[in-house]
Amino acid sequence: MPTFETGSVEEIVESRDGVQFLLVRVGLETRRAVLYTRYAAPASPGDNVVLNTTANELSLGSGGDDFVVWNLAVDSYDSAGGGHIMKLRYTPLQSDVLAVEAPESPHHIALARASSIDGMPVIAASLHSQLLPVVAGIRLVRPEARIAYLMTDGGALDVALSETVRRLCELGWIDCVITIGHAIGGALEAVNVYSGLLAARCADKCDIAVVGMGPGVVGTATPFGTTALELGQTLNAAGSLGGRPVAAVRMSSADERERHTGMSHHAFTALTRVALVRADVPVPLGYADDLDEIRKLHNVVEIDAEPVIGALAGLGPSHMGRSPEEDRLFFLAAGAAGLHTGRLLDA
Repeated sequence: MPTFETGSVEEIVESRDGVQFLLVRVGLETRRAVLYTRYAAPASPGDNVVLNTTANELSLGSGGDDFVVWNLAVDSYDSAGGGHIMKLRYTPLQSDVLAVEAPESPHHIALARASSIDGMPVIAASLHSQLLPVVAGIRLVRPEARIAYLMTDGGALDVALSETVRRLCELGWIDCVITIGHAIGGALEAVNVYSGLLAARCADKCDIAVVGMGPGVVGTATPFGTTALELGQTLNAAGSLGGRPVAAVRMSSADERERHTGMSHHAFTALTRVALVRADVPVPLGYADDLDEIRKLHNVVEIDAEPVIGALAGLGPSHMGRSPEEDRLFFLAAGAAGLHTGRLLDA
């Protein structure tokens, strides 16, 4: 069952579009809290707020902060989204959005007619921390490419939480953010990955789409009990819409868990048991030798991804708190997917 407490805002640590990061006094301790302005009025020091403390009580890592449910300083609040499609449907936090494919959308007619993404390369990721090296790899070889990021609902649901997305948009490295499923807050909202990909191609004229969850991932230490399996589902969607599916595989040389050493068991399961289309699977140089089972189903491509490490300098890339110096293979693998996909535009 969820747990709730009331606390007093002591400090606004950071405010950016759609989200505030707070320090809130709860009893005798000061705790971190996240306030999404879509659901609660922006807070000021001294405001009393109702917190969902469930993740904190469970001592979760990613997503372990408290989340503001309501700011008691106001009696009413309106942040209507301008459409009739609901996300987080049939919950107390259901929110209306202007879905790109809905009848009231200016893109409705185009998407009603669309059935193909016309060979657009689609990179399927399984972790949010892959996004930065993937996009850096694309930009190294195709700096002029128009890139869409489709954030799924496999991790955090509000895109405002992602510092990576904010930074990539500020750099001009991502041209359109589309939130799909119950993910919310993108420049375009879409009902599912299929219509999201069609929107990226037909409504926003993108050259490449990168699809992956927001910060965090659901995991259970079992092969199938993870949202990371959406990697295979995304490849299927890309293939069925006439795109060019590319897998950004999770690899690690620093993870202490054997199941995530080398290619993660989640990536392996997604590629061998979930993906139903043949995809390109870029890997760093020297890491294709043990992938015979993957090679039967997909096109394994070795890529010299070392230039991506240099391109990430100064951008603060991180995976589970580890930098490229601490887990080079993770960033090389994601960068390989970006480099390979950028070159597909020349093919």
